[in-house]
Amino acid sequence: MSYPPPPPPPPGDGNDQPGSNQPGPHQPGGVPPQYPGGSPYPSAPQYPGAPQYSGHPGAQGGYPQNHPSATTILVLAILGIVLCAPLGVVAWVMGNKALKEIDSSGLVYANRGTVQAGRIIGIIATVFLIIGIVLGIVAILGGGLFAAGGF
Repeated sequence: MSYPPPPPPPPGDGNDQPGSNQPGPHQPGGVPPQYPGGSPYPSAPQYPGAPQYSGHPGAQGGYPQNHPSATTILVLAILGIVLCAPLGVVAWVMGNKALKEIDSSGLVYANRGTVQAGRIIGIIATVFLIIGIVLGIVAILGGGLFAAGGF
């Protein structure tokens, strides 16, 4: 089965302007229209106070980077809650130090929230440690009183 030949193109040069013999921008040899400023679209406005990223990770104003101790702080804090309460104290101290470094460095850190979460969980683990110590002391003293027949 053969197909019929395509219909001839309509009269004109494809520039959508009657009577023009110049090739249009979509035809071979056509030149796209030139706009003042080089682009048909206006450039994006620059807002004051918006961070300007240089495109270099770690550079002043560059891509946000991660604080190197953030994951360690969070892991120690979680282990302090679940396994060994003194690790919560370590996480609290490390979290305070890391937050001071983040705030004083002037760099943009992507995981400040992770450091803060580890610090807060470390505080909670420390409170549990203190409660455990107090209850242990009360149990020891109370056990001694029961054994002596005081109660």
